[in-house]
Amino acid sequence: MGLLSIFKKKKPENKMPSGDFADVSHWEKVNFTLYDKPMLVTKCTESTSIIDPTFNSLKINSKAKKIKFGAYHFFRCNKPVIDQAEFFLKVAGLDCDYYILDFESLDGSNPYVARQFVLPFLKYVEEKTGKLPFFYSGHAFIVSLNLDPEVAKYPLWLARYTTITPQAPAPWKDWTWWQFSDKAFFNGIGECDGNVIK
Repeated sequence: MGLLSIFKKKKPENKMPSGDFADVSHWEKVNFTLYDKPMLVTKCTESTSIIDPTFNSLKINSKAKKIKFGAYHFFRCNKPVIDQAEFFLKVAGLDCDYYILDFESLDGSNPYVARQFVLPFLKYVEEKTGKLPFFYSGHAFIVSLNLDPEVAKYPLWLARYTTITPQAPAPWKDWTWWQFSDKAFFNGIGECDGNVIK
């Protein structure tokens, strides 16, 4: 799909186009009979003890419908890195198609300290799953972290709400997924986060 072709198509009732996949959490409900995208990403865990209550059912239904399935962990900078990574994989399991580190909160830390948490988490997940986990965050937040160039080994899921195709911030040369809106319309869900796959 062309990156901006989704914006050029006629939209029913002026609804924002959906893009290539939705990402959801317990705030959304998914009707899998109507959801017509080949992929779904959902929140799995947060910190070292919070499990999204809809994760298991969304995973089971996605697998049953043969939909590519991704799980993300919302990172907290005030909890130990490996404790969070272990907790994430214990809940997510080793059979997800995609694993994502959602990194968007400092929790009283500072960017210099917070940036040091990123690689240990990503490397742990890669080692245990055999897959390259994604790194998710917003453009300005990534810039503020001044991340180690080694992080660019891991695919970027960039959040930037615009209809203009964004440039990836350093250290990446390009993004792999782009979250372009939190008001995209999906059959079987309604409005939620919309994403494009490059």
